[in-house]
Amino acid sequence: MLKDNVTNDKYRKAVEQLYLRYQEVQAENERYVYRLAKVKKMVKRRLKDVAMLKSRLDRYNDGWRHVPMVAPHRTRKTELKRGPKPKPKNTEPKVRVKKQKSTEKTLKQKILTANKIVD
Repeated sequence: MLKDNVTNDKYRKAVEQLYLRYQEVQAENERYVYRLAKVKKMVKRRLKDVAMLKSRLDRYNDGWRHVPMVAPHRTRKTELKRGPKPKPKNTEPKVRVKKQKSTEKTLKQKILTANKIVD
């Protein structure tokens, strides 16, 4: 008899915990359903506003549909969408100067200083 009460208590606690968890999940689901309905309403409103703006802009006949698209960047200024920047054209040929070794520099410096002393 005592053993039956202990097992019943275990099952009762387990059922209560499951029921509490069920209520939590149900409340969370209701929040998600509410949020989803709200987002759907926002999207529908946005599509309606865009259609209204397009029709109003079409009435002006200024060719707004043929203007290049400008996309804002998160960190930089607003720029036109295009490819990579072109490289600058240099008309002057590059001249490479060979570096002298440090021993040659010191020898030349010694010769130059010796010539100055003699002169």
